[in-house]
Amino acid sequence: MTSLHPKTHIGLVAGGNSLTLMSRDPQEGATLAAELQAGAHNGALVQAAPFGSPFRDDVVILAVPSTVEAEIIQQYHAQLPGKMLVNITNPLNP
Repeated sequence: MTSLHPKTHIGLVAGGNSLTLMSRDPQEGATLAAELQAGAHNGALVQAAPFGSPFRDDVVILAVPSTVEAEIIQQYHAQLPGKMLVNITNPLNP
């Protein structure tokens, strides 16, 4: 896993907004959550949750391979009303 630039930490959690990360790889999610928590400000809480967990926060950032985008949206569609969905999924050319 690539380490995130410190400005990315601040951009995600500097406003005191909590963030829950879900990953198919629990260790990767926990490592990234700890890295982001180290840069958190204003009481922001960053935590990891197993993939498939319910959404806990108001903003959902979808950052998945484009090949599973539809599957993820289908799995979580009932939880999306009232949430802000930011989809940063990009198709990659093989």
